[in-house]
Amino acid sequence: MPTVKERDKIAPKFRSNFSKEETEKFAKNSIALTILFCGLDSNKFNRVSTCDTAKEVWDILDTAHEGTSQVRESRINLYVH
Repeated sequence: MPTVKERDKIAPKFRSNFSKEETEKFAKNSIALTILFCGLDSNKFNRVSTCDTAKEVWDILDTAHEGTSQVRESRINLYVH
């Protein structure tokens, strides 16, 4: 049986069928995406332009700039020693 996320990708809802809460979430996500996209140069924009949510964009940019948790730990250990 497909998960909820898989079902949404197969048959997404029309915006006209959104509840009030879903409409608000959609609007906030759109605003956040616009803000993030406007602040990026073309190379970074190309990296994240296919993302559907602001959270996805943020996670990709976070990893690109800060590295993974292992990289961060290594940097901290290097600076401490």
